[in-house]
Amino acid sequence: FGFENFEVNRFEQFNINYANEKLQEYFNKHIFSLEQLEYSREGLQWEDIDWTDNGECLDLIEKKLGLLALINEESHFPQATDKTLLAKLHIQHANNPFYVKPRVAVHNFGVKHYAGEVQYDVRGILEKNRDTFRDDLLNLLRESSLDFVYDLFEHVSSRSGQDTLKCGSKHRKPTVSLQFKDSLHSLMATLSTSNPFFVRCIKPNMQKVSLRLCLPWIIHHVSIDCYHRYKSYLQGLFLQLER
Repeated sequence: FGFENFEVNRFEQFNINYANEKLQEYFNKHIFSLEQLEYSREGLQWEDIDWTDNGECLDLIEKKLGLLALINEESHFPQATDKTLLAKLHIQHANNPFYVKPRVAVHNFGVKHYAGEVQYDVRGILEKNRDTFRDDLLNLLRESSLDFVYDLFEHVSSRSGQDTLKCGSKHRKPTVSLQFKDSLHSLMATLSTSNPFFVRCIKPNMQKVSLRLCLPWIIHHVSIDCYHRYKSYLQGLFLQLER
């Protein structure tokens, strides 16, 4: 994944940036929390680093009555619209310091991510989250003679069954964002058992084109003006250099 912030950001960018928040949390834990705990255990003398914690932003997204919960709730109401979803988001989170209610834009809500503020266009979110894919097509793919395709949709079928059981007698189909959240948490659980090494990358251009180096874009991301965006990266580097 790579953090995304376009002129128009939709459901896809929301999920991608949510994943990046989780990965940043993992980075913070290993570079700051665990590292400083090790320093304390070894009795080393060092200056405590006040690192930027993105926990509150993640709470806004994934906790009870968070953005994901409200999106999923509205997705189960047949009469719900993008307009009713946006109204519910504004009412619930208008006072959250990491939530942005635009003064002018009538289709947007904003989130103050660790890498900067992103405005999301709410139009199409419910339709994409419901993912009303025909059951007969799903069954066809699950019966594919290609092992790769069969394994992919057999896994989705199994996970859907588990989620249906969790919902009790309502038998609700799992939404896209719910499946994405479950997959992301599964990934983080796997990563938590590993010994990570981190490589921080900068996009060479916004078009994602090979062999194209856009110097103004790169300079923008390493300039002093963007220090706050990469503050945690630099803090982690300083902490490692102290070892």
